[in-house]
Amino acid sequence: MVRRFFYIIALLFFLLPTQVSSQQIKHLGVYDGIRSGAIRAFQKDTLGYMWIGTSQGINRYSGYQFKNYDKFLTSGVVDIISKNGNLFILGSKGELLQYNYQQDSFKSILNLKDLKFLSFELINQHTIIIGLQQGLIIYDLKSKNLSKVLHPNSMFNRRVQVHENKIYIASTKGVNIYTYYQSINELVPYKTHLKDHEILDLDFDNQNRIWVGTYQKGLHVIDNEDVKKVQIYDQKINTQTIRSIAFDKTNKP
Repeated sequence: MVRRFFYIIALLFFLLPTQVSSQQIKHLGVYDGIRSGAIRAFQKDTLGYMWIGTSQGINRYSGYQFKNYDKFLTSGVVDIISKNGNLFILGSKGELLQYNYQQDSFKSILNLKDLKFLSFELINQHTIIIGLQQGLIIYDLKSKNLSKVLHPNSMFNRRVQVHENKIYIASTKGVNIYTYYQSINELVPYKTHLKDHEILDLDFDNQNRIWVGTYQKGLHVIDNEDVKKVQIYDQKINTQTIRSIAFDKTNKP
């Protein structure tokens, strides 16, 4: 899944294997061909290309050079999905694009300029849920059916996770969990964790625990109904605001 980084001048780190037992770190920035601005999302596709979304548009990195696709988007990229051979790009000003590998171009799927897009995820192979600044929408790629704005009181839905038939949303008022009913294209509230916390990110470990990053209230772990705050002892970083969560190969956050 996608992770967001916020830098004025982007330095992107790629691990390129040079030997079986060693790796080389390359530092890539504006002088290598990537557009300046904040890197907001990146994702590796099924062909091995790295797609990088910035506040100014879309870049593709082959391992040797960058190619720019800004002409297909009028706003900055906020999220990228690469699944089942499909690549989708989410633009902040209501734009959803899908990449055509044969034509090396993007087609517009949605263009809703009055909505502020923040995040998205595939519920299944043909259904996409999009987190908005105010509420959520669901779009069916097959039928081209777009839902109304759902749960408009859910604000700043920065992260969407689909896990074991439930939809998990990082919002300003906690982790909102919904059940999706495809027949009526509706999200029914299931429960909410950390209601008094502004959630910036969330992810699941291999024990199905939810790791939650918050604004100014630290890192939390939700194990079924048990919610615990994780103490972070590194004094070199701000331990109160956790903007992004990822796991290494050993499942350590």
